[in-house]
Amino acid sequence: MTVGVANPVSYPALSITTTSLPTERTGRGITAGTVHRSASPYKVWTLIAGALPSGLSLARADGTVSGTPTATGTASFTVQVEDAGHQFATRALSLQVN
Repeated sequence: MTVGVANPVSYPALSITTTSLPTERTGRGITAGTVHRSASPYKVWTLIAGALPSGLSLARADGTVSGTPTATGTASFTVQVEDAGHQFATRALSLQVN
């Protein structure tokens, strides 16, 4: 039996490239994708601070914000993603609903 040393795997740096989300309207369904790159498959997206506007949710599998906003206002929140290489990236965002 031979004992070997695993070669380290190098992944591109994980990043969330979305810097802003469009203004939305109450009662209208939306899907606002969050753009990213890195090791695949992506493990999980999480809302780590703040809250999305009422009626919207963050898809843990792909970082998509979707739903139908039910109230006006501006929501500030921070999302985090972890990739297959156990790298993390975070981004503070805000979403205005009119």
